[in-house]
Amino acid sequence: MARLTPETERFLRKAVAGLPFLKRSEAIDELRTHIKDGIEHRVAQGSAPTVAEQEAVDAIGDAAALNRGLLRAHFGRKWLLHYLYSKLSWWLPELWHIQLRPKFMIWKHTSKYSHQYAEGRYDEIIPRLERELAARGPNDDIHHELGLAYNASGDYERALTHLQAAVDLCKVHAKPKSSPEDRDFGLSIAYSSLAGVLDRLGRRDEAMSAVRSGLVADGRSSMLNLQQARFLVERGYISEALDHLEVSLNDPTTVVGKFDRGETVLLVLSTDTYDPARKDPRFSTLVQRAYGELAGTLEPMAGDVEVEKALQECLGENGENFLLNYQQAKCCLERGDFDSTFQYLEASLSDKVSSVDLGKTLLFLLTSHVFDPLRDDPRFDHLLMYASHWP
Repeated sequence: MARLTPETERFLRKAVAGLPFLKRSEAIDELRTHIKDGIEHRVAQGSAPTVAEQEAVDAIGDAAALNRGLLRAHFGRKWLLHYLYSKLSWWLPELWHIQLRPKFMIWKHTSKYSHQYAEGRYDEIIPRLERELAARGPNDDIHHELGLAYNASGDYERALTHLQAAVDLCKVHAKPKSSPEDRDFGLSIAYSSLAGVLDRLGRRDEAMSAVRSGLVADGRSSMLNLQQARFLVERGYISEALDHLEVSLNDPTTVVGKFDRGETVLLVLSTDTYDPARKDPRFSTLVQRAYGELAGTLEPMAGDVEVEKALQECLGENGENFLLNYQQAKCCLERGDFDSTFQYLEASLSDKVSSVDLGKTLLFLLTSHVFDPLRDDPRFDHLLMYASHWP
């Protein structure tokens, strides 16, 4: 069945706001399935698809009332605090759009419409931006903002139109580079966003061309180097991909939300995209560099026992419980018990609030080839995002 409308997706986000990430993902998947089943039933009875979708959503009830019920069921007496928090917070997955499957991409985005983005109110953002563009005339910032808004709403063709306009305007206003080391941040960000939409539309060659052009504007851009690395891995150019990943770790200008550069790269490397690179010795070295100061004198990832021993020392009091659950997860994985594996991995983060290093440590460990059998399971993506300090 076709994807749900932006209005329905906004309804779903409101209904599950405030739940922990894994619970929120499970709840929204269940609601989405329920709505799609309702649509199919109504269409079979002769209703138009748009009418059937609205009726299916109406049958669920009010989003706010549903949200309060879900929060009560999960948090008990403390549900009201989480309800207020969900109303006041800016949800990171909406401010920086993340697509983990089938491709991995981080969209860096800050906006004066952040609150509307957080609630998926694209039907409010887009008309305002269109009016602003009409009043001010061609403007690269507004075109870029509109492109991101249309992309977030699922209208990729219009997103492409505005992002291409943003790139063209940035090129017109770009100053000549006096050396290859000069950085044109505006143009490189525009190219990165354009490449992401082209990739989503299946126009891979054009997306790669946009990334290459962006790297000419800013060869040290973390985001462009991450995109280029993914394209190279998919084509089997492992060594060149690792070169770009190393460059991405050296960009001092890029911090994505609560992630530092290393943590961002760790999250990228944990996805199934980089399976072909895991046997390369440079991959282990890169993972440890991304892990940063916490890595200390860790042995390469192949020596799991030494790694775990060193981690227990640097994690302090939380390390013993963390690694106990992690080791139990590995035992379950060896037996082929994926359900228990995910339960133990999630349990390893139970004390995360008292040690901000635990999430990053789990990302570090999940880059190991040991967990390759799990990477095609959607729960693995949920776990990665949970480990990455997402609300």
